[in-house]
Amino acid sequence: MLNKNEIDARKLEKITLSTLYSPKYKAEFDYIKRKLSLSDKQIIDAVIHYSLNLNTFDNLEYNSNALLTVLHLHNCVQGSYHQKRQKIIEAFLQNRNWNTLIDIGFGVPSSYVFNNLKKGIISTITLADKDKTAIDFASILLEYHNSSFRQMVDFKIIDMNDSKQVGKYDVYLFLDSIEHAYDPTDFLKRTIKYAPQKARFILALPICSKESLGNNFHYIEWLNKTSAIEWLKSCGLKVKQSKKIDPVSGIDIFAERIKGGFYNLIVECFK
Repeated sequence: MLNKNEIDARKLEKITLSTLYSPKYKAEFDYIKRKLSLSDKQIIDAVIHYSLNLNTFDNLEYNSNALLTVLHLHNCVQGSYHQKRQKIIEAFLQNRNWNTLIDIGFGVPSSYVFNNLKKGIISTITLADKDKTAIDFASILLEYHNSSFRQMVDFKIIDMNDSKQVGKYDVYLFLDSIEHAYDPTDFLKRTIKYAPQKARFILALPICSKESLGNNFHYIEWLNKTSAIEWLKSCGLKVKQSKKIDPVSGIDIFAERIKGGFYNLIVECFK
């Protein structure tokens, strides 16, 4: 008889293969696998490791092509909360005009990047991360979608743990990223201080206990919507709207294993 880990591992393998070989994404993942010399097994193993071992996960593990492929795969899984999250972020971005945007700790590009490339919207997107591996992975992925992507997308190395200023942009995105900084409050306050007046901030915040995750994973926690909103206000932001996204049972398996529960809160704010 299979134990829970074995059952979940089989579910994850099925979800991974159905995404890798779906009509919509097969060519894209074939391109990624070829460029990065990754096998299906390596990707499946990384999915299982990430999903079933979050309580021992370390941020340093994100500096891996296999893990970055997993993050992108999560964004592509049909019906996952990641897809709902991306749609809400796109809707927030479409509601108001902007010319410059920075996505801090982006990990992998979200759907708004691909859609801007597809539409040829002349706005500058800056994808920022502390790991060059993330930038190299994003370059491969964006090149697949549009060989002229560098006309609309810039890259920047930003480590949220140092004291450098981010710069001035119309929109600042933190999509499940700022909680990985050693001092999220200090970094957000400094970013707000030097941002232009009326700059917009869009954050995706994980509402869960950090105790259920790895010791070197999240450095702040929000246990409910109220605590997250109050934190944003205490940092100097005016909250305009928020949307809650619950994980989907049987699909977002990693979320089902987080003690105390988990959901994502998408918040739009202004300076």
